[in-house]
Amino acid sequence: MELPKDIFLGMPLLSMEGNRTLCIVNHRGIIKYCPEVIGIATQSYHIRIVGRSLSIRKYSADLIEISGYMQEITFLP
Repeated sequence: MELPKDIFLGMPLLSMEGNRTLCIVNHRGIIKYCPEVIGIATQSYHIRIVGRSLSIRKYSADLIEISGYMQEITFLP
């Protein structure tokens, strides 16, 4: 399996399963965490996830898995 070249350039890779699960690879950490809003830092920008009953199911140095009812994903400078 070949990895996308963006991974090697430090860009985050996002994958979703419906509006219930979001995986982010290549993150730089959590900047906000509550059941309605989760903020994630990346090399280039911040990602804000807005929804209901949000929680972090998995966390490692390179992967975050978020679950809940996601209503909005915003990329901020």
